[in-house]
Amino acid sequence: MSGELKVVRAISKAQSLTLQDIEARTIFDGLLETLLEVSESEYGFISESRETDDGRPYLKTFAITDIAWDDATRRFFAENAPEGLEFFNTATLFGHVLTTGEAVVANDPANHPHSGGIPPGHPPLNAFLGLPFRSAGQMVGMVGLANRPGGYDQALIDQLEPLLATCGNIVFARRARIERQQSLRSLKHQEEIYRAVLDASPDPIIITSDMGIVSRINPAAERVFGYTQEEMVGQSVAKVYAEPYRSQRDRDRVEYIQTRKSEYVGLRREIVCQRKDGTQVPVELTLNALDLDGSLLMVGTVRDLTERRQAEESAGKAFKALAKSRDDLLAILDQLQVGTIMIDANGRVAFVSKSCRFVEEIAGRGIVGSAWRDACPFADADLERLELSMSQSPDERGRIPITLDADDGRRWWFDMVIEDDPRNTGGRILYLYDRSEIYSLRDELDRTRYGRMLGESAPMLDLYGLIDTVSQGDWTVLIEGETGVGKELVAHSIHSSSPRNVGPFIAVNCAGLSESLVASQLFGHRRGAFTGAVSDQEGLFEAAGGGTLFLDEIGDLPLSMQTSLLRALQEKEIIRLGESKPRKIDVRVLAATNRDLASEVRAGRFREDLLYRLRVARLRVPPLRERLDDLPLLIPAFLGGQGAAEQSGLKLSPEVMQLLESYHWPGNVRELRNTVEYLMIHCRHGVAQPEHLPPEIRTGGGEIMAVGGTTESNGDPADRERVRVRRALARADGNRSRAAQLLGISRATLYRRLNRLGIASDS
Repeated sequence: MSGELKVVRAISKAQSLTLQDIEARTIFDGLLETLLEVSESEYGFISESRETDDGRPYLKTFAITDIAWDDATRRFFAENAPEGLEFFNTATLFGHVLTTGEAVVANDPANHPHSGGIPPGHPPLNAFLGLPFRSAGQMVGMVGLANRPGGYDQALIDQLEPLLATCGNIVFARRARIERQQSLRSLKHQEEIYRAVLDASPDPIIITSDMGIVSRINPAAERVFGYTQEEMVGQSVAKVYAEPYRSQRDRDRVEYIQTRKSEYVGLRREIVCQRKDGTQVPVELTLNALDLDGSLLMVGTVRDLTERRQAEESAGKAFKALAKSRDDLLAILDQLQVGTIMIDANGRVAFVSKSCRFVEEIAGRGIVGSAWRDACPFADADLERLELSMSQSPDERGRIPITLDADDGRRWWFDMVIEDDPRNTGGRILYLYDRSEIYSLRDELDRTRYGRMLGESAPMLDLYGLIDTVSQGDWTVLIEGETGVGKELVAHSIHSSSPRNVGPFIAVNCAGLSESLVASQLFGHRRGAFTGAVSDQEGLFEAAGGGTLFLDEIGDLPLSMQTSLLRALQEKEIIRLGESKPRKIDVRVLAATNRDLASEVRAGRFREDLLYRLRVARLRVPPLRERLDDLPLLIPAFLGGQGAAEQSGLKLSPEVMQLLESYHWPGNVRELRNTVEYLMIHCRHGVAQPEHLPPEIRTGGGEIMAVGGTTESNGDPADRERVRVRRALARADGNRSRAAQLLGISRATLYRRLNRLGIASDS
């Protein structure tokens, strides 16, 4: 079996095992076996790169050859290798790969400048090859091979490149799976906390369906109404209502289900309830409706008015006790995951709890003493709702959902509750309940539908819709687009969303196929079919059986092979070289090109019938210049994927963002990623300025894209700034707070610029 076929089979098997969630050691043992066989090496290892808590790099092996040379090393290997060996010595050949991310070829290890020597008794080291593997542009591990007869060379490195890419992808997927599991555990822990809080609440709480059927009551409700949870669950909540409130409750419930409007949902009101023993009790009821993924829940919180009167009588004594324990209460408050902002009677911020630290835009700005409207970085519409709620009586207020887009690109979701300050007449207390984890998990689940594709612009939303459509069929798909737009990501997304996602996904660049061996590479061959065919070999069509074969740069396929490809697509069968009997295949073909295949047909370089057969379904991936609205989403994602940028806190100045938005991006998303890496290299800390950009972007040709998609060309800074501000307003749908965040300035600064540029009234 040829080395190339061994590599293909190893990759296919590793991908299949990864999808089956087989443990990493089993997968990497198979990959290491292939690496050793293909490279003819005596021993080697595959390891993940990690860092200690204090930032020191080290390796932890997934798979390693047993080269123990005495009893002590044999015991050590037997005890530790199954869980992974850890190597911290960076003054070695593999340490150089770990610390620099560069490959090491040492065919004379003893005299190599980075050789740190080997322990006494260690088997001879005649040659060494260390190769890093990456994912998302970041080194995540390395492969080490030793003692190849004749040493190591670039040809072998090129041959092993697909295996290295597979190692990187598996490590990336494994890390992502671990992070998701940790998030789910955290979410489950939060759910347990919420249940504990519900049970510990001193106020009776009853949760029902939209039909009024009880699903849960807390212990306080059991005490007040005299029913146990078993007696209430599955029963109508009407049994605890006294007339006439029982009859009225059904009318109000039906009205709310039909219109989502009611005079009682979200507000406090006084009613009369009935206990199990028949006695009646006046209560204050607050009823809220929760729509959870289309399932409507009604949550009723009850307060016995008799107890409240008693509490009011002892309020004076309690107030003095609260004053004495103020420091203790503040300490407790700061530990709660509920942000608290106190506003005095003059509308200025008097206090911000430390528990607001989860939103740096609130806690880190020194807002105490500022007017609350200026201090709270919420959208204008949310500020208006807050102000209206503050002017209402406590009985009229309800929870206010608020969204905050942070400067670092994150989005926060809150429920805001406003209460009167019991100590200061006219003062208000704002409680912020963080709901971001739930919403962000939903967003993450939605995004994973399209793999690593990012974008929320109109062209990308249209593309997502087409991907959803074509992924449900088994048609041949032609993916068209310029170089660097991400055509292979689209192919991956179609495969992942299709019924074939359990099968292999094999990508092949037609431009990289050897013309003399292309038939063998695609369709396979029989032993003896040609010189060098020493064994039977299946081709890529068979290797992708049950899955998807992605033919990139299909326009570069030789004419001599286009007829065979057409027959394979039409008849669903192939013939290996050297055989006469056709073999049935079960594979979906996706093809991609950056060429105009219709022009290629007219020029006689591409078969017309093959073109029609390939573009049964047809997708066009938009170039970056057509979706510049996605830059604020793409740039943070690329920065976040680079460890150095994330640790240094690298940010982009408004001037840099303006230049990036003005550039025409001939290299598309790939060029944007390279530009981000360029910024990382030339701006190690702080805020990147225009001088840190590549020269072709700094000059930019004097052109910037206007809001309507036309091009304005002038050197007037005021005109350029005017276009930039108008674009931000258009992108924010006229929301000036959001536009200010996109521009990287404060809302007050935006207002001044609008007046100075003469666009305050027409935007």
